[in-house]
Amino acid sequence: MTFTPSSTSTATFTPIVTPTPTLTLDTIPPIVKFSTRVNTNPINLINVDFLVTFSEPVSQVDITDYSLATIGVTGASITSVSGNGYTYNVKVNTGAGNGTIRLDVVDDNTIIDAAGNPLGGVDAGDGNFTSGQTYTIKKTPTFSDVPVSNQYFTDIEILYANGLTGGCAITPLKFCPNDVMNRGQAAVFMLRGNFGSGFVPNPSQHIFMDDWKKGTWAEPWAEAMYSKGLSAGCLTSPLKYCPWDQIPREQAVIFALRLKYGNNYTPPPATGTLLADMKDVGYYATSWAEQAYKDGLIPPCGSSGGKPKICPREAVSRGLGAYMIVRAKNLTMP
Repeated sequence: MTFTPSSTSTATFTPIVTPTPTLTLDTIPPIVKFSTRVNTNPINLINVDFLVTFSEPVSQVDITDYSLATIGVTGASITSVSGNGYTYNVKVNTGAGNGTIRLDVVDDNTIIDAAGNPLGGVDAGDGNFTSGQTYTIKKTPTFSDVPVSNQYFTDIEILYANGLTGGCAITPLKFCPNDVMNRGQAAVFMLRGNFGSGFVPNPSQHIFMDDWKKGTWAEPWAEAMYSKGLSAGCLTSPLKYCPWDQIPREQAVIFALRLKYGNNYTPPPATGTLLADMKDVGYYATSWAEQAYKDGLIPPCGSSGGKPKICPREAVSRGLGAYMIVRAKNLTMP
């Protein structure tokens, strides 16, 4: 038998080349992004908290990495630091006296990221942070009749600090937070809230046919409200402002919204479904009340059927007036 050898094929092999891995080094140092208040402001508490946020996760953070910048306060101290990664909570004892406290970050190159980069960079001090939020410490209230337990304490203190109120009595200094606000008083709040604490109205031109014997001081303020487009008065013929009329909550929400958005503001149409006691979409104040509630300019006075009540005809106190103005103008401690 004769065998014929088969042809042999030759295979071509391509070698597998493994790429050399590229190593990326992290050389960007972490920085402090924010130092923010955790508690309300102003405050009278013995201890307050700051939340410090870094640009990336860091470690080796302790009390020695922080310091306090204070004005008027004595004996304040940092008591503890907790947290990890991006954020750390720093608890501070507020010491004694009235004043301010700011938490600063001191860069001594002990705070590092996962790659070992020190805060701010290689030089100590290049990561210092001194632009965080400040607490205003009020161990002694400004007004003798507004203790720290008053629900409007913070708003009234902010209003005073911004020069928008001098109170209702001087010796002793009082605010009269429970007194009902009338339209004359509201004019002062509205105009200074809108145009600044230094606003002074022009001399009166006697355009309103009201009886000003209870307080001639209110007449130029009422006229300024009219000339600035913040109020059309309470009656057109004869033209009156009604300075001594109490302000109900349904009118106060109009003042507050225009204080926030401007004289020409008009709220969206009412739904009649938001507030338990204002369901009439055709009523002039429903849309204003709904928007003011949505914007947080007025707190509810209760609830019914799972919905908030606004108590539209309830008179506004001076304390509530402070609450509304502070929120309408987004005021904080200067």
